[in-house]
Amino acid sequence: PKRVLSHSILASCNVPRGWILQDEGIWKLRADDEEPIRVSRYPMFLTGRTTDVLTGEAKRQVLWNSPSGWCQRTIERQTLVEARRITGLGKHDAPVSSNNASLVVQFLMDFEAENAQVLPMVQSTEKLGWMPDGDFVLPEKRVVPPGAPSFPFALMPPVGLEHAAKACEVAGTWEGWLQAADIAKDFPIAMGVLYASVAAPLVKVLRTNNFIVDVNGETTGGKTTSLRFAASVWGRSNDGRPSMLHSWDMTKVWCEQTASFLNNLPLILDDTKRAKSWKTVRDVVYDFAFGSGRGRGAKDGGTRSTLEWSSVLISSGESAITSFSQDGGTRARVLGLRGQPMGSNPKVGSHIAEQLSEICSENHGHLGRRFIDYLVANEAHHDDIRAQFKLSKERFKKALDTPVSRRHAANLAVLEVAAEIIHALGVPRPSHSPFAFFIEAAQEAGKDADRPLAALQEVVTWAAAHQTHFVGRGERSPNGGYHQPPVGWAGVWAKDNWEYVGINGRVLRRILKDEGYHPGEVLDRWNERGWLLTGTQMTRPIRLPGGAQMRCYCITAPAVAAAMAEREQDLKV
Repeated sequence: PKRVLSHSILASCNVPRGWILQDEGIWKLRADDEEPIRVSRYPMFLTGRTTDVLTGEAKRQVLWNSPSGWCQRTIERQTLVEARRITGLGKHDAPVSSNNASLVVQFLMDFEAENAQVLPMVQSTEKLGWMPDGDFVLPEKRVVPPGAPSFPFALMPPVGLEHAAKACEVAGTWEGWLQAADIAKDFPIAMGVLYASVAAPLVKVLRTNNFIVDVNGETTGGKTTSLRFAASVWGRSNDGRPSMLHSWDMTKVWCEQTASFLNNLPLILDDTKRAKSWKTVRDVVYDFAFGSGRGRGAKDGGTRSTLEWSSVLISSGESAITSFSQDGGTRARVLGLRGQPMGSNPKVGSHIAEQLSEICSENHGHLGRRFIDYLVANEAHHDDIRAQFKLSKERFKKALDTPVSRRHAANLAVLEVAAEIIHALGVPRPSHSPFAFFIEAAQEAGKDADRPLAALQEVVTWAAAHQTHFVGRGERSPNGGYHQPPVGWAGVWAKDNWEYVGINGRVLRRILKDEGYHPGEVLDRWNERGWLLTGTQMTRPIRLPGGAQMRCYCITAPAVAAAMAEREQDLKV
């Protein structure tokens, strides 16, 4: 039927010599003029060729008829040349099974050889975003630089991610969406996630690292609405599928696959409390910032291509996303925006949230297209944009005062470049710049990033709560000795004029692991900072009542005092 295949393609193709192709199926002719061998009861043949511009992988468009009707699919060429692979098309009702697979493969290869010059050729990709020639692929179009050649191009999402492509669509009007931007312009958190959403394609242009923007705070504060606003830059922001707004209720593998498909568009995940476990959140944050998934083996004994992306992750939750990991490195990758995105007045905030959600559900996808058109049309000026980014980054570095917070200078600079571009494109400017709020957030990330100090605070707090487990502070026996706790001694801690708190190595490592720290890394940092009394090793032998010895990590009294003073200051704040 014409709705399935253009008759011009059908008319230009030839049936290869030695075969019969009819409505009733495929036959293979015999050399001795005997009755032809019936291969299948339904026709099946090639209708086009595609090559993936990123991987070079060859694919073929295959058409077949079946009891379910006509079906056309784009299949990896490797599937079509191996009998053991092509049987997998049976799940799509293709007329192939283990009985005829080798003959079907032979027919398709002969058909390809006969029609190689007439089958239409289409370049394709399984990803959205930047292509090698400076093109940018969106679901509905390929945006090309001025003067670039035009050629047939197709987006072919991986199986299972078709909904992600459908979510990235345009609806309503630009003017309608601008009403939402005008409402949100004076709310720093809402503008922060807007800038982050737009900035995702800039990460690759500016040759900088992926980062995460995390909106966290009390429930009913407008966090989900702010993420809807960010999602509306590119497409749908409704609950369910298809939508650019996803839930943290997913697997790490799904996250890798979706981030790879979106590629240079933002990955937006709502509500960390819906995550299957805290480890999922921790691993997603680390892997996303790194920009690639985990290497995995393939069924044929080789390795699969590693999934990669260059983008921004936008997340929300009641708790800061960094609370799911004790790794100090994540603090340098996550810009936490804490507060109520729609303001501190719940009644006013809920009304604003309703307005934003309603406008964004009807008007979306416009700003993202305008932003991409700008970046692609100005490809010749990308060096100028990068120069502005470097100036902005240096300026933010001067405003930040810790090593970790200064690592956020690049992230803030990306947001600033994105902000300047979209405001030049017509998005209303805030009455007051929200970047003072962002700088403060980066400063807080720097304070929170001293994980060795935080680990020491946890250990000292545990020791203070279990003082009777330490020799020197345990319960006294009638003979003047100490009653050993049923679980054994945790260490040694003198009652008066003590110089150190000595903690058994096994106990200390268990405390650190329970709190989510890596014991070896923490202890190395403590030793470097001089917080441990050491001899030839990091541990010291301590004599226990009865003459036995225990090797302990001995935390100095000044280190304990400094850790608890810092804790008291945090509590005051």
